[in-house]
Amino acid sequence: MRLLSVLPLLALALGARPGEVVVLPFPGLPPGPLEVASDLPLLLAPQASDGGVVLVAVEVPPRFPPGSYRVCLRVASEKTFCKEVTVEAVARLRAQVPGEVAGRSLRLALKNEGNLSLRVQLAPAEGSEVAFSPLALSLSPGEERQAEIPLSGFGLLRLGLLWEGRKEVFYLVRVRPEGGRPLPYTLSGLLEGEYASGAPPSLRLALEGGLSREVRLALALEGPHPSVRVGVGTGNLSFGFRATGGRGIEEARLGLREGPWEGTLGYPPALEVAYSGEALYRFRLSLEALSVGLADGTWAFSGTLPLAKPEGVSLRLERYGDSRLYARWEGGAYLGFATKGWEGEGGFSPSGPTFRLGYAGSEGGFTYALRVGYGGGPTLGLQAGYTRPPFSLRGRLEFGSAVAFGLGVGYLEAPLALGLDLSSSGLLGFLEWREAPYALRLEGRGDGRGLWFGLFGSYAFRLPVPEEVTLALGGYEEVPLEGRVELLGKPVRGARVEGGLAPVETDENGRFRLYAPRAGARLKALPPEGLLAFPTEVSWKPGDPPPVLALRPASVLRLRCEGGGRGAHLVGEVGAFVPCGGEAFLFPGTYRLLPEALPGFRAEEREVVLRPLAEEEVPLAFAPLPVEALPEARPLRVEWPLEVAPGEVAQVRVRLEGGSPGGVFLSLPVLGERREGDDLVLLFQVPWEARERLEVVLRAKGGESRVLLPLNPGKELLSVRLDPPRASLGERVRVRVETLFPAEEVHLVLPTGALPLRREGEGPPWVFVGTFRVEEALFREAERFTGSLAALSLQVKARQGEVERGKEVRLLLR
Repeated sequence: MRLLSVLPLLALALGARPGEVVVLPFPGLPPGPLEVASDLPLLLAPQASDGGVVLVAVEVPPRFPPGSYRVCLRVASEKTFCKEVTVEAVARLRAQVPGEVAGRSLRLALKNEGNLSLRVQLAPAEGSEVAFSPLALSLSPGEERQAEIPLSGFGLLRLGLLWEGRKEVFYLVRVRPEGGRPLPYTLSGLLEGEYASGAPPSLRLALEGGLSREVRLALALEGPHPSVRVGVGTGNLSFGFRATGGRGIEEARLGLREGPWEGTLGYPPALEVAYSGEALYRFRLSLEALSVGLADGTWAFSGTLPLAKPEGVSLRLERYGDSRLYARWEGGAYLGFATKGWEGEGGFSPSGPTFRLGYAGSEGGFTYALRVGYGGGPTLGLQAGYTRPPFSLRGRLEFGSAVAFGLGVGYLEAPLALGLDLSSSGLLGFLEWREAPYALRLEGRGDGRGLWFGLFGSYAFRLPVPEEVTLALGGYEEVPLEGRVELLGKPVRGARVEGGLAPVETDENGRFRLYAPRAGARLKALPPEGLLAFPTEVSWKPGDPPPVLALRPASVLRLRCEGGGRGAHLVGEVGAFVPCGGEAFLFPGTYRLLPEALPGFRAEEREVVLRPLAEEEVPLAFAPLPVEALPEARPLRVEWPLEVAPGEVAQVRVRLEGGSPGGVFLSLPVLGERREGDDLVLLFQVPWEARERLEVVLRAKGGESRVLLPLNPGKELLSVRLDPPRASLGERVRVRVETLFPAEEVHLVLPTGALPLRREGEGPPWVFVGTFRVEEALFREAERFTGSLAALSLQVKARQGEVERGKEVRLLLR
């Protein structure tokens, strides 16, 4: 049977990979008994040969080392026939890398799933915002190891993983600070140095990035002459200047942005105004020229009028897309195009007609380009190149007023690159080394003017902005929020608070600090393990006092049964069924126990009071029913609902023909009852965990009714009505929510925060109402359908205990 299960993997060959099954044919063996000797585990071992083809099946274990292994058959203890199976070398690594971590370390798991020993190298890839020291690990076949890497910085980590015979694999990991803090703002820095023959050495230091949600900074210090560039942006304003030692401020600009409008005043004197809506409009006036521009994503127009020389006006009209077309006037009229490798231009310049046409393409590693043209004389250009990593070769040849040529070779394999180019104008070469965050480049050139060389280096770094600086300059996109978690007025240590950027835990004083959205948040506190308490939730929005999340105390009821009992139904603030020997986690209070006995047994109902934070063991004695003559039964009529939903409060109607039903027992907790004429109506709640069908039993003096109620999990338990259904800015909207279960709390989730709804009357259905005003912030979050019609998506959430149900609704805005 095992052989049949692996038939899809069988290979009638002498080569195999780890984990495969190989079938070896031995034709032409003489008849007789066989002895099998194999270096590989046998799956099918023949006992004798009948003169035909004998098959031997062997298995290559998953971690079997590569090499050649013999499988031999010996006939009648005389002649031996052998074949070899070559096990291939397989290098396979499985890495488990989390997508997000909090703190300054990264834990990952590596497993060697091949049959070779692997040496694995881990290092930050280029462009990574988080750094760490490169790490090398050795893994034997089948070995699994955990690695913990200390990290430096926060943000997006580009993790490079390299092992033998494989290309580098990259993983992206978001590294966040601990304690639910937001990612710090970071200044990107670059230090560059240059030394070239015939010129003094120079240095440049640049810093750029955000300091807070409202302030950005750009700073550059340049040499060899002292020079500084500074740019600062805050809110809608921006300011920048460039100053050089001995000459003072050479450039300055002041910018203002308001909605789609943007304006800039500059020095030397210049005024620029831009508007970005469905199209972009730009106007610029300086002492030298007047410029205008227009672009809508498909067409673009620009024009410049030099004030000192009006005849030097330039105009350009361009169409973007798969086929790019343009027309321009720049001292002459020109038309041009570009499409699918082709490009060309023709026109009339002050010196006469001009024309050029070219085509460029590639095939695999081979690239080529051909250009012809006319501008005072015919021209012809040819270019070709071939790349086979890490080497490349390129050449060019041009004919015109003079003949020019060029031949270049290159090598590129990180971190090293070099190139050499020989042309009719001279010899040019470079050698470059790049390994983040460092880079070094050496260039050299030789031509008719002599020899020249240059040395260039750079170092990239990142400076995190301290939290105190960010908060002083406008803060993060999220706001810091401090609060407290308590139980019965006492602080709770180790409670988990959710609703911010990341969950946090409370300290010994029950306090927590997290970062929440500026529009508000729904905070949830979860008790630490072992504490008898229920989670709690509160809504918070800017301007509210520090939130206090009061956990609701809990109690534990353990049911100890004596005699023939199944358990008991609990009726109180919540309903539950507790089996004999089981326990329930409940709200404190008074509960009525409705026993459920085995056939032939019964127990008396009783009440139990559960104190906060207490664990109560409740005994329940089930005694055999006495044998007595039953009175003549009268017919019992019961009307059950056609279908119910998990969590729904439904009703059952009972009437005993010709009299009162007497005592009535229902197998589910009864939430309420009422008389309607001769009928008794009982209310019960379907357990939330019920699935497919629910068995319910009703017993009365007239007999017993047992039914399997179909469950409809898709039935709506919430209905929402907005009045008016279409509102305007500043108008108040009334919200009415009806639930088919006894919700403890209902709130409406708005983009600006959560709105608690108040309860009206008793159910079913249970009604909750509230009002809110349509503000500008809601209009900004709405989805626009037409110029005058938009829709705002809202969500209603209703909670009973730990169960929460929601419903989405749309408010039309005009």
